[in-house]
Amino acid sequence: MPECQVRLLSKEDVDALLTEEDVISTVEAVFRGCAAGRVTQTHPEMLFADEGRENMFMPMPALLQERGVAGLKWVNMFGRQQPGYPAMFGHLIVLNSPENGGPYAIVEGTAITNRRTAGGHAVAAAKVLARPDARVMAVVGCGSQGRQGLNAFLPRYPLEEVRLYDRFPAAAEALAAGASARCPGVRFTVCEAPRAAVAGADIVLTATTSKETLVEGGWLAPGSFTAALFHFNDLDWRYARACDKWVLGLREADYGSILHNKDVLAKGADLKPGEEYGDLSDVLTGRLPGRTRADERILYTHMGMGALDVALADVVFRRAVETDRGQLFRFA
Repeated sequence: MPECQVRLLSKEDVDALLTEEDVISTVEAVFRGCAAGRVTQTHPEMLFADEGRENMFMPMPALLQERGVAGLKWVNMFGRQQPGYPAMFGHLIVLNSPENGGPYAIVEGTAITNRRTAGGHAVAAAKVLARPDARVMAVVGCGSQGRQGLNAFLPRYPLEEVRLYDRFPAAAEALAAGASARCPGVRFTVCEAPRAAVAGADIVLTATTSKETLVEGGWLAPGSFTAALFHFNDLDWRYARACDKWVLGLREADYGSILHNKDVLAKGADLKPGEEYGDLSDVLTGRLPGRTRADERILYTHMGMGALDVALADVVFRRAVETDRGQLFRFA
């Protein structure tokens, strides 16, 4: 039997080998691959670890034919977490060859999750849905994803002001201090409430794990672009109907986590399939136009999908082979 060799890649390897441009271009390629029917993935099955069904594991498999990779992201989301641990923690991505089935890499997945979300598909969506002359940005949620998103948006827009909100003010203050040191021409404001951050902003990024509505649709200005990375858990679901365009990431990946989300349904949501304008694959492939007027209020909602993680893990693996990074282990 041929020997199987697997490369183990850490967070440090991911951070060293994956650039922001890698993330954005790979994310766009995955969405185009989905539109062409070249990506196969299943809706995540939720494996609940507690009787209250608040803590769960999710296997997220994907097969990307054009990249020649199959993989599985193994993720957890613990709504009732132990003190001191984050709600999402310790993700892993396993890569296999579609040619012989053998695994060839195990990649740390939390860093990839953070990069491909706020700094990945949110930026890819903004490129076709946000105004290119955006001056004011609001970031609601200043943890790892908020930081990655801000870092990716800053060099791409002529931002003059960034307003930051987090339920832990110290997180917003730390993000403001670090970003202002790198971007002295931008004014960073820490806000005491979400409304103060969001009202009048050109770009709004929600990057929280809150189950409470933090952002109301009525606060969002004409011409604004909103990237809601936790769907309608922290965003008023009515905004999907009030905005000019509501764009999903990918229909089949998003319908379940929006239309059957018990926490959102408990708030009275009654959204139905077909109410969305389209999804990001439609816009990136030209099936539908993106922003067509400066005053359009456009909402984009997407949490992500396993295919994004698998594709980016494969990018990291290929770079690791070129630079001989990571640890190898073998088994029969």
